[in-house]
Amino acid sequence: MVFNKNRTSKVLVGPNNTAGNAYLISKALRTVNINANSYSLTRHPFGYDTDFVLRQYTNEKTPISLKKMKIGIFISILNKIIKIIFFVKTLIKYDTFVFVSVFSLFRNNIDLKLLKFFNKKIAVVLIGCSERDPSSKINNSDNHYC
Repeated sequence: MVFNKNRTSKVLVGPNNTAGNAYLISKALRTVNINANSYSLTRHPFGYDTDFVLRQYTNEKTPISLKKMKIGIFISILNKIIKIIFFVKTLIKYDTFVFVSVFSLFRNNIDLKLLKFFNKKIAVVLIGCSERDPSSKINNSDNHYC
């Protein structure tokens, strides 16, 4: 990946933080004077660092009385609005987007199409078992880790 030398490149790494890799990638880029940040949609269950977490709401702790009122629909709409606002802000601020794993911010990867439309640089880092070819020798052997 070639960065524009005329101005400081700004890199965003996420939305997954598999084994802390999003944070480590952004940290490594910062050591070579590239402005990089990592983000995740949730806090990692093992406590891996990330630069910031994009808050998403759930109705797990919602009282039953509110669940009967179909509050889940409102929570879903709120989460989509949060993602759209976040995406617009990052579209303005960053020029390179690194996706860790096969997930992007929106369903159907519409964000990737929009990033391409706005001539943003896109990279994907595939980490872990879910990205491996299911027919590969590693996944079909008796000694595989996945």
